[in-house]
Amino acid sequence: MPRNPISFIVRVFALIIILQACSSPQMVFEEEDILAVPADSNEYWETVISHKPRYPWRAFNIGLDGCVNVSYVINKEGKPRSFKILKSSVERVFDSAALTAVQKFRFKPSDDNPERRIVRTNIVVYFLIGGSNKFEDSDPDEVKRRCSLD
Repeated sequence: MPRNPISFIVRVFALIIILQACSSPQMVFEEEDILAVPADSNEYWETVISHKPRYPWRAFNIGLDGCVNVSYVINKEGKPRSFKILKSSVERVFDSAALTAVQKFRFKPSDDNPERRIVRTNIVVYFLIGGSNKFEDSDPDEVKRRCSLD
C-alpha cells in the first residue's frame, strides 16, 4: 500500500477520467467547417445505404400517420452524426423511429467531393399507413395533406 492513500486515490481517479475520455470520443464539428446543403442534393454525398423506419406499433394500431424532418451532419466517413429533430407532425410519436432509421444511413462521396466535405442536410421521414415511404409515384398534395409539417 502506498504511504499516502489520498494521493493514490487521486491518481487512480485521474487515470479513470483520462481513460474514459479516450474511450468515448465525442464528434465535435466546427460550424464554419460544415457546409449546409439541400435535402435532395447529391452534389457532395450519395446515399449508399438507406434504412426504412420501423413504424411505432401503437401509432400503427390506431391508424396514425406522421412525418419527421431530421437534420444531420454527414462526416468524412460518410456516416450521419449530430442529429436534430427540426419538426414533427405528431410531437414525439415518430421521432425515435425516424432517428434510428437515419442513424443507419451510409453515404459515399460524390465525384465532386474528393476531399470528403462535411455537410449538414436534412430528410423528411414519412410514416404513412397503406403508403410507400418513397413518394416518387404519390400525389404530392395527398402526401402534404397526410403529413403536414407546417
